Amino acid sequence: MQIIDLKEQENVLFARVTERRVFMKIADQFHADMTDLIDEYDQDVVLDLSDTSVMNSTGIGVLLWSKEWMERKKRCLVLLGLHSLLLEVLQRMQVMEFFETADTREQALEKIDACRKRLGVNEPDSDTVGTA
Repeated sequence: MQIIDLKEQENVLFARVTERRVFMKIADQFHADMTDLIDEYDQDVVLDLSDTSVMNSTGIGVLLWSKEWMERKKRCLVLLGLHSLLLEVLQRMQVMEFFETADTREQALEKIDACRKRLGVNEPDSDTVGTA
């Protein structure tokens, strides 16, 4: 079972979480899917969470781990379309400062560009984009 749908746009991987609630077994699958995504693709990621209204601490831990692991690989992660309830959970856990967030795809692409500059990474060549 995979809970993330993938689409590529402008050398960025758009990953949409398809589950409304990420907890228990779904959080374990979320971790597996994010691990596969980070290992198999050498691209920046916009993680679309617009369909996800709630996430437990395991799921939020996956987000934090993904962000850190991607930055170690000189890649960017932007969270797109946070539901108000999920946003409130992230704020109460005091972890929002660790994430780049966007309300639209255009904003997400702008945040990816800013992140690339911060990490000192140029936009990937179309020849190097894709699976490793």
